[in-house]
Amino acid sequence: MRLLLANGQWAYPLLLGVLDDHSRLGCHAQWYLAEGAEQLVHGLSQAFQKRGLPRALMSDNGSAMIAAETRQGRGESDSAGETSSGAENRPEKDV
Repeated sequence: MRLLLANGQWAYPLLLGVLDDHSRLGCHAQWYLAEGAEQLVHGLSQAFQKRGLPRALMSDNGSAMIAAETRQGRGESDSAGETSSGAENRPEKDV
């Protein structure tokens, strides 16, 4: 889907959805024109304001989710959080 902006440029909107993993309730959904930490933090804060703070936060550890701004806002350390992709069960690579 393409969207024609007021300045005449075409954009591809992206939908951010925040779901409650237990109840499958859609806590928040919003369209954005960019994909990054700023949009993620905004969408998460909207979901938290609507439904309250979660006990745990699962993610796919995408670049926006592991950005320092996002981790700082969630009050996390530099360690990886819980992922929904099962990455925590894979052996770590030697560096």
